[in-house]
Amino acid sequence: MEYHYKHEFLIGYGEVDEHNRCRLSALSNFMQDVATMHSKTIGYGATKCDELKIAWVLMSWHIKMYYYPKADTKIEVRTWARKIKGCHAFRGFDILDEEGKIVAEADSMWALIDRNTGRPMKPYDDMITEYGAIDRTFFEEEKVKIDEPEKYDSVINIKMQRRDIDTNKHCNNTKYIEFAIEAVPEKIYNEKKIVELEVVYKKSVVYGETIQVTNTNLSENEIVNVIKNENGETATLIKSKWE
Repeated sequence: MEYHYKHEFLIGYGEVDEHNRCRLSALSNFMQDVATMHSKTIGYGATKCDELKIAWVLMSWHIKMYYYPKADTKIEVRTWARKIKGCHAFRGFDILDEEGKIVAEADSMWALIDRNTGRPMKPYDDMITEYGAIDRTFFEEEKVKIDEPEKYDSVINIKMQRRDIDTNKHCNNTKYIEFAIEAVPEKIYNEKKIVELEVVYKKSVVYGETIQVTNTNLSENEIVNVIKNENGETATLIKSKWE
C-alpha cells in the first residue's frame, strides 16, 4: 500500500481564488486535516492529544504543484507516515483528482510538543508502532533548508486577527502561505502560479501581533518571503517557484 489514510474533498467556491484555482493554502489545509484524521484512527486524534496536553506542530512543508483544480472538483488526499526520528515525524502526501490526475505531491516534518512545557518530546512507543512507516518521498533532501536573504525588495505589515489563530493559540501554519502570497508583486501573482513551495516554521506568532512580510526576488521565477514577529525575529521562511 502506498499510503496509510485517504479522504475525499469537494473543492468549494470558498476555496478558489479569482482565477477559479484552488488556493494553495486550502490544499495545505486539506492535507493538514487528513493528517489529523489519520492520527485519530490510531487513537491520537485532536481530542485525545488535548487531553494528554500534547500537540503535533508543523516544522516544514515541501509541496510540488502539478495543476490547480477548479471549484466543484472532487479530489482525494492521501497521506502516510514516512518515519519518526527522535522528536521529529516525517509525513508524505499526494493529491489526485477524480480522474486520477496528480494535483500535488508533498512532504512535511512535524514535532510532537509537550504543551505543559512547550518543549519537543519523543513520541510514545505505541504511537510510533501504530503510525507505521512507508518509505516513500518525492524529494532528495530530507529537511527543508532556506537561506534568509541579506536584503529584500519590498515589505508589507499584517496584524494578526482572531481568524488567523488555531487551537494552539498560535497563527495557523496555512495562514503564513497566504501572508507570503500577499507580499508577492502583482505582476507575478496575476501572470504566473506557484509550482513548488518550501516553508520552514521557526517561531510562532500570536493574536494581536503585527508581522513584517518581506519579498525578495532571487530570480525571475523564484521568490523568498521572510516573516518576522514584532521582536524582529524570523518566524517563517518561504521559498516559492513560479511559472
